[in-house]
Formats: sequence, C-alpha cells, structure tokens
Amino acid sequence: MNQNDHGYMTQYNDEIEIDLKDLMFTIFKKWRSVILFGLLIGCLAGGYKFISGVSALRDSVSRQADADDYDLALQEYTASKDFYKIQIKDLNDEIDRYNDYCKQSILMNIDPYKVYKNESTFYINTGYEVMPNALNPSIDPTLAVMDAYASAVNSGNIYDEIQKKIGRDVDARYIKELVHVNENYSSGILTVTTIGDSQELADDIMKYLVEVLNNSTSDISTKVHTHTITQVSENSYNTVDKNIYTDFTENQDIADDSSVNDYIQNIKTQIASIKEASDKLEAPVDNTISRHSVLKNAVKFALIGIIGGVFVLAFIYAICYVINGKITTEEQIESRLHVNVLGAARKLVKRRSLSHMDELLMKLEGTDHEVLVTGPEYTAMQEKEVRHLYDISAANITALLHASPEIRTLALIGTISDDKIADLLHGIDAQLAQYTVKAAGNVIKNAHAIKTLQDADAAVIVEQKDISRYDNMQREIAMVNSLGKKLVGVIVM
Repeated sequence: MNQNDHGYMTQYNDEIEIDLKDLMFTIFKKWRSVILFGLLIGCLAGGYKFISGVSALRDSVSRQADADDYDLALQEYTASKDFYKIQIKDLNDEIDRYNDYCKQSILMNIDPYKVYKNESTFYINTGYEVMPNALNPSIDPTLAVMDAYASAVNSGNIYDEIQKKIGRDVDARYIKELVHVNENYSSGILTVTTIGDSQELADDIMKYLVEVLNNSTSDISTKVHTHTITQVSENSYNTVDKNIYTDFTENQDIADDSSVNDYIQNIKTQIASIKEASDKLEAPVDNTISRHSVLKNAVKFALIGIIGGVFVLAFIYAICYVINGKITTEEQIESRLHVNVLGAARKLVKRRSLSHMDELLMKLEGTDHEVLVTGPEYTAMQEKEVRHLYDISAANITALLHASPEIRTLALIGTISDDKIADLLHGIDAQLAQYTVKAAGNVIKNAHAIKTLQDADAAVIVEQKDISRYDNMQREIAMVNSLGKKLVGVIVM
C-alpha cells in the first residue's frame, strides 16, 4: 500500500465518525417542522380517540354494561380490602392479648430456677372392697369421688375468693393456673401442687385449697358416695423446674418464653403476608364512558401523539443526517478529511416568526456558520458574503503557495455545477494573476475535468454546504493524490 492509499484509508475511517454536536444542532434548527409534525400527529391521535369515544358514548347498552362491570369490581375490591383489615385487626388483638397475659400472669413471670412449691397429698377412702368370687362386682366409687374433689379444686368460683384472701391484685385466673391436681385412682391418692413467686404465696393458696377440700367433703358424700379424706402430707420447698410452664399452663402455645416469642413472631409474619396481599390488590379502573372521560382520553392521546411525533421526525432527521453524509460545516472537513479550508460562505437565513429561537440556537452552537437577515437586506448581504468568500479564498491560496514557486497552474475541481465553479473562477482570477486558474469541474465523472487536473500543478476543491457529500470529496482527494498533484485546500460555498 503506497502513501496515497494510506491517506485515503485514513480519510475513509474518519467518515464513519459522527459529530454528535453537529447532529444535535442540525435537528434543533429544524424545530419548526418537528413541532408542527408533532402537533399534526397529536391532532390526528386526539381526534381519532375523541370520535371513537363519542361513538361509544352514544351506545347506551355498552355504557350500562361498563358501569355494571365497574360497580361489581369495585364491590369485590372493597370487600377484599375490608376482609384483610378485619384479619389484621384480629391478629393485632391477639398479639395484645398475649402480651397482656405474659405481663400479668404470675406463672409466666416465675423464674424456673427459683420455683416455690407446696405439695399436699390426700387419701380418699370410700370403703370399697372387691368381693371374691362375685359374679357382678360393683363399681368402685373412688374414681367418682376423686373427680369431684378435682372439680372442686378446679372450680373458677373458688379462686375469686382465694384472690381476695391472699391480697394479690391480679385476675383470679392467674391464681388458678398456679394449681395442679393429680389423681391416682388405683391408690386413692389425690395430689395437689401449688407454685408461686414466693413460698408465702404457694403456702397461702394451698391453705385455702385445703379448706375447700374439707368443706366439700359433706356435699360430695351426700351427692356422690360416702367416704373419708385425710391429708397425708404437706411439703413446702423451692426448686429448679424448667417444665413449670408446660405442667401448669393450659395454653400450650405459650408454654415458655421462647414459645411466646415464636408465637408472636408467627402472628406478625401472618400480618405481613396479609398486608402484602392487600397491597397487591388493584383498584378497578372506571372505564365507564362519559363526556369527561372522552375529553380526558382525547387530550391524553393528543399529548402522546405530539411527543411521539416530535421524536419520530427527529429520529428521521438523524437517520437522514447519517445516511446522506452531506457537508454541513467547514470544521467537519478539517477534522474528518484533514485538508485546509481556504474559505467558507456563511448561510443566510431569512428572519421569520419566532426568530429569537433561531438566534438562541446559533449562540448555543457557538459558530458563525449562519446569519439571520431580513428580506430587504438579503440580496446585499448575499453579495457581501460572496465577495468576502472570493477575497479570503484568494488570500489563503496565495499564502499557501508562496513557498512553492514551481506551482503556476491551478485546477478548480468539485461536484457542484460548472456554473458555480465558473462564478468562483471569475471572482478570484483577478486576485490570482500570477497563476493560471482553470475550471476543471467534476473529476469523478468528467473526462475533460481529469485531463485539466492532469495538466495543472495543483488543485483546489470547490464544494457547497448541504449539497456536496463527504464520500465524493474523499474520491476527489484520492484522485488528486493518485495524479501526484498538490492539494491546496477546499473552498466551501
């Protein structure tokens, strides 16, 4: 690969680069057409939705069906929400109840490593004997008598009196759970155990229970069976008993401290699950058609259409910018093709309505590629810009060729029309009297242009903004290099 080919490849690689700033401002400068297109799409979308809504509004049967469906869905949604609220309230009440129990219960606050107990045993004798060789032995009444005493001990009424006598400011049920009764029917032994957070409490409860048992003897003898009851023993002591919660409480869900925590945590987990299910419920959308909903939907679709239209047309402009590859600024020529820009004409933009927006965009872009002019001054400004282009181009050519006295003939090449190249030649020829300047034209398609370039010492490329393409300029540069001619630079009209 020779040096010229290498240069051409470098230029080709540069072509694929896109100046995002230039792309952005190219789209911004078309803001009028972008906004108008967006408004057009918005009007079409909003109008279509409005017309379809009015048509549906006239259909009374469809409107009533939509209203009935919405009412039914709303009732189901409200019922589900209320059901979840009731469940959550019940579970929170359950937590409060258990927390209150654990706080007030004497049993739940007893230290299992320091348990005070009173254990009393009673012997019940009903005089029952099994007659030897009896064909139909009678039923042992001991079982019934022991059950009667156990019922007397477990009766809730007596604990109201016991609570008053011992003077503890707690509910009677918390006294009752400190008592445990064990019946041994085969031996007739009834064992009553009381516990407490002090030995005094355990002993006081036992004292009143003994009174209850003694006072119940006559009534049980009358109603159940005659018998005698004798207190065999009574022991007061303190001990370590890790099973007191299991042995004494009737609620196995709270048999110990860890069970309480686990039970409450389980309830909280249920509450969280119910809340999650409640939050996932979606309120039904009222699709019942009304004048308000028709207008609301039309406005919504119009806004969507406006935004969508703006983005669609901006995207189309961006695609065209990338595909066309047209020359837009002289800075792009220098950065992408690495050639000198001898002169560049500014684009004259006539002032229109809202030209303040155009001026703002020009300031933000930070270049002087364009200038706003009024209608009356357009022709004079155009002539001034053309004269400036001729002068600056001729001056740059003279300066760049000052160190190359061997160059005497220049060829103007380019893909623009021959008339524009001829006008340029007429404008700069007088200022380049020391050189022979010829209008060659399109060296890509014109054989005469190639012959003119071949006879010249150097070349000047002439192209036009928004018309000429980068790929054609690359081919022109490759042609100049392949013929061994010096490329002075580019004039952008």
